[in-house]
Amino acid sequence: MGWLRLHVVRNSLETWVVRVVGCHDTTSRVPFLRDLVAQDIIESLEKLIMTTKMKAICNLAVWCISVQQFSSSFLASHQETLLKAVVYAIDNPFGSLSTTFEAIQGAVKLATQMGKTMRESSHVWAPCICRRLFSLNKRDRDMAERCLQKIKSIILPPPLRLSKAIALDIKHRFLSDMEKMLQLPLCKVHVIQAWGWLIRLLGSHVLRKRHLLNEMLKIPEKTFSCPDPQVQIASQVAWEALIDILLQQPVKANGTNVIHVPSSHEGLRPSHASSGNYDAERDVPLKRIKLLMTPLVGVLSSACDIPVRLASLNMWHYILHKLDVFVNHPSIQEVVLEPIFKAVFQMGPDDRNIFIWSRCLDLFDELVSSKIDKGFDAPKKQVVAYIWPPDSGSYEPCLSAKMSWHDHPIKWLPWDLNRLNFYLNMVQIIRRYCLGKGMADEYVKRGLDASLRIFKSLLQRVKIELKGTSRPFDEIVLIIHELLSFTKDIYATVTLEHPIISVTDWQCNVLQFIEVVIAELEHDVLKSPLYKVPLDIQEIQKLQCPQDTERANQNMSGSGFLVYMDLVSPMVYIIVLYFVVVAHSLSALEENQFIMNRLQKFSEMICSICEPLDELNHFIGMLYLYMQNDFRWGLFKMWRVLARGLNDRIDSVKYLHFLRSDSDNTGYAIVYYSLCCPLELYISLEKMNMKESSGYMNFHVSPSELSLELDLTLEVWRSLYYSANHVSNIEGSSINRFAEGMCRRLTELVSKRYIVSQSETQIRLKEELNGRCSFLFLIGELVIYVLKQTLVLNSQNLILKNRNQEESKKSDSSNIRNYLEFVARYLRLLLTIVNTLPEVELDVILRTFASMTIFVSHLCLKKDILLFMEIISDPLAQWLSLCSILNQETNRGDLQHQLSIFWTETLDCLRRSKPPLLFNSSLLTLQAPLLGIALNHPHSAISDATISFWQATYGKNTKISYPHYLFPILVNLKIVDANAPLACDNPAISADTKCVGVNVTQKGSSKRVVAPMQDCDALFVGPSKRKCSELTEHQMEVRRAQQGRVPCYLDCPEAASKVVHFSSTKSTEKRLSRLGICGLKNTSNKSLR
Repeated sequence: MGWLRLHVVRNSLETWVVRVVGCHDTTSRVPFLRDLVAQDIIESLEKLIMTTKMKAICNLAVWCISVQQFSSSFLASHQETLLKAVVYAIDNPFGSLSTTFEAIQGAVKLATQMGKTMRESSHVWAPCICRRLFSLNKRDRDMAERCLQKIKSIILPPPLRLSKAIALDIKHRFLSDMEKMLQLPLCKVHVIQAWGWLIRLLGSHVLRKRHLLNEMLKIPEKTFSCPDPQVQIASQVAWEALIDILLQQPVKANGTNVIHVPSSHEGLRPSHASSGNYDAERDVPLKRIKLLMTPLVGVLSSACDIPVRLASLNMWHYILHKLDVFVNHPSIQEVVLEPIFKAVFQMGPDDRNIFIWSRCLDLFDELVSSKIDKGFDAPKKQVVAYIWPPDSGSYEPCLSAKMSWHDHPIKWLPWDLNRLNFYLNMVQIIRRYCLGKGMADEYVKRGLDASLRIFKSLLQRVKIELKGTSRPFDEIVLIIHELLSFTKDIYATVTLEHPIISVTDWQCNVLQFIEVVIAELEHDVLKSPLYKVPLDIQEIQKLQCPQDTERANQNMSGSGFLVYMDLVSPMVYIIVLYFVVVAHSLSALEENQFIMNRLQKFSEMICSICEPLDELNHFIGMLYLYMQNDFRWGLFKMWRVLARGLNDRIDSVKYLHFLRSDSDNTGYAIVYYSLCCPLELYISLEKMNMKESSGYMNFHVSPSELSLELDLTLEVWRSLYYSANHVSNIEGSSINRFAEGMCRRLTELVSKRYIVSQSETQIRLKEELNGRCSFLFLIGELVIYVLKQTLVLNSQNLILKNRNQEESKKSDSSNIRNYLEFVARYLRLLLTIVNTLPEVELDVILRTFASMTIFVSHLCLKKDILLFMEIISDPLAQWLSLCSILNQETNRGDLQHQLSIFWTETLDCLRRSKPPLLFNSSLLTLQAPLLGIALNHPHSAISDATISFWQATYGKNTKISYPHYLFPILVNLKIVDANAPLACDNPAISADTKCVGVNVTQKGSSKRVVAPMQDCDALFVGPSKRKCSELTEHQMEVRRAQQGRVPCYLDCPEAASKVVHFSSTKSTEKRLSRLGICGLKNTSNKSLR
């Protein structure tokens, strides 16, 4: 070996290198020489490196160390010598980069060969490599960084001695170096990269050096605010080192990294924090998380470049991964999840942010939906521990900005409903900002669909929680109200902040949010009357002025009328909210068929869940409430949809029990109000049209559009009425029970509309729309249809009915009183409008009398006929009287013809009564007013039919007493003898009679015959009748007629001054001869008196 030393000194460099290698080869081949020669070589290399003055020799000596092939055990025994030479060469006095490079390569070689011993002594050789990170020479910095990358698995996590050594260098040297290099624009990226390595090499020791950490944090504080994107991205990568340090998993007493994970059945609730099993404040201090999140939130909230924001988003995902199961704790979510979601979602899905927005949306969707049925693979109802291997070599550092999220999954756990408000707020933010101005339709639709999908997942989780756990009653109510308030706020927020949006997507989306609540939550909970929530929908409060509330209460007494802040079931809340949204949509859109389709589907869904009448009850209540608002035009469409739904339910024979019971029950009342609703809507529409302000209406409807709308409404009205009436007649205890109640309400509605005086009504009728758009036309169509659908019993019907219902009492009436009163009320209105507007269209009037004719043709029971005469006689007498005037003033032959047919059928009805009527003095006294007008009517068809009726009925009774007001007419027509007995001494009759004036001309002399008539109700009266002591205008006209001043035609003031001259000589005799009646002797004027 002495020879080797002399040879090394004297010979040339190349010869020495060859001999060293040859010696190495020789010793490797000769075992007994190996250890001795190797030891001599190591010592010689160390001495040569430390003492040579030649840079080339030093380089080659260090190179020999980097390429040596000694065993790890041998190297470990000479570790100190080797490290001394390597450290000297790294900081060589020559300042040679090549020597430094060879020395760093030698350090890497040694670390690879003896990792454990090199890790333990890393405090000796690693700091000198770190110093090269702050060199002004880029090659020097790159060499040091490449070396650290190669040996990071050995020195990280750093031993305590290494951390202390690095801390000293930072304090005395590195901080000042970094501050100086930050002043150089081209060195900022290298500074922050070096900062990241220092943080990693400090390790957990930095937590005990808070002052030093605070000084270190000043460096990224400057780089994060740098406008250079490369510096910002480098800062994100370096920030990952601090994440690894601050979010290290706690090490328990047994030396393993163990984290307690509550089971999915328990969930992560605040109660765990106090149980000792889970303490987020202790295990993962929130201050550390807030520190880590601060720059990330700032970057994502700013307008930085997309690569910078994407890098920040990746670092945020890495934080969620490092938090492990602690990410599910509410206090940690408030710091980690909520700020990022808000910052990203508030940007909206525009072209610039769509990628980051989509990534966050997917993560939020995973956060919500993965908890429904996935969770972890760990068994439920058990405490599971996730254990990391304690081997330090398993350390996973440094995710790059291009990392894959799939490589670092997040461990979500089933969440508790206490965090429901957080998730709902996120869904609200997603919807709100995807509807921003300038947002493309594609992004809007994507955002709306995503928010609906996430909300559906939330509801599924709520359903599981409410069904699987026992919760206090108040907590369940609070959760339900929170969900309902969220759906309400969706509608209110969009309406308030985006009033100009008319795109159908958001309207349909709002309705879908309400529908999904019903689809996903337990129906028993929604229908339950136990879970009451306040009806806090602001639209209800706006609609309810005191007058509207009182009016709706009157119209919907005992029905679904609701008041703001009433306590209602969740289902009622949903129905009302759905109605409000649909009403608003109809007011904002002209093309609204898709809204109607959704309403129809919603109605069907509600009917399948709860009682259809309950649903219809509240919908109709809302219709009545909206009548005083600006949305009336669309309410016709809404009513048709709801009415069709109820009609379908009745036709499908799935909901008939309410039609089998009494007509005064709630079920009947709701259908009644539903059928009255179109009339109320029309009245409200008329009032709106009469307002002077042109801007009051939301829609300007042409007469043709209104006519079409009324035709569609009438079609649905007829269908619903037919179904309910048909089923009621089949299933009910008596016929016409449903229709009787309906007609009573229709009569009340018409009377309420025309409750003013006659003169005011005439003015109103002149102001109303004419033709097919008038209210009277609408009522007339209902009258005609009701008459067609009325069932009338005959003798065979009675027998069959009583056989099928043995326990019921035998009925001899068809139960048609309200029918007839409704028809009579309408006939009076028609009479008034014809008096007011003589040129009015007669189509509906003619069809009304035609329907009445068909109706009368079916009457045969005595009680039905007497009831018909009792109710219809008064308006019929007025019509007969009016027709005698119209015959001479206008060309209204079609009306007289139809009236004559009706009158003829009425007389035939009296003759076919079963049991037969007794045509005696009592019945004649009741029929005298009608007969007195008809016998002398100028229209021959009416008078001829009346005379034929008289001959077949009263004419055959020889013991009859004639009323004094009918007797002169009969004598004048030569029907009775002037000496026939009179019935004028009957005080009951004479006290309650009125007179019909008829002028009879005989041979040039004019004589007036006054015929008394029963008192009839005034045309326009309120709920209470006039007192008997008061005289109406009509009664004063009658008195003047009795005094011979002027003939009086009932309730026809315009015709009161006109005289109708009847020929009682030749024309009367001709008619009598045609009818085969023998002429009677002429009576003198004295006998007439």
